[in-house]
Amino acid sequence: TAPVTFFLYTPNENVDGFEKREVTLGTLDAQAILELLIAEDVLNENVALNSVELQNDQLLLDFNSAYFDQLVTYGTSGELMMMGSVVNTYLDAYDAQSVVITADGEIMESGHVVYDFPLEFYH
Repeated sequence: TAPVTFFLYTPNENVDGFEKREVTLGTLDAQAILELLIAEDVLNENVALNSVELQNDQLLLDFNSAYFDQLVTYGTSGELMMMGSVVNTYLDAYDAQSVVITADGEIMESGHVVYDFPLEFYH
């Protein structure tokens, strides 16, 4: 398989937008992408991927419950930055149009947003 180059998205210093940096992996690997996001402190080290599936142009990401546990510790902007970093990075890497994110197969409801719909690129 060919190397994959994509943008890794992380919150900027003001937590009101994203910084992006080009990264290259030897192969398209959802777990390796997760490890990059953990290394950048976007996600904590307890977060794990249960499954990754690409259906047409839609990516389905199921994380463990630690993803949801981290998400609900944030206010609105922190939550937006965390979700946006994950969504944008995976969409870019997989060249997908939208992503559905669940935690242990369940729809996440953060108190700010119910994530029961496909997420598209965050700007």
